Amino acid sequence: MKSNRSRFFAFVVAGAFEVEGRLLHERDGLALWDVQEVELEALSNDALVLVLELLN
Repeated sequence: MKSNRSRFFAFVVAGAFEVEGRLLHERDGLALWDVQEVELEALSNDALVLVLELLN
């Protein structure tokens, strides 16, 4: 992340992901704020996620 005050948003388009210990399935979203780094792992083949970093 560019700043430790960044906001992070992930939206799972297809498949399943684990984001910061949270299980996300297709069409799930997750917003986090005041984060420096985010751990993201695909749990299925052909998984697709949209990630946005919003700066203050």
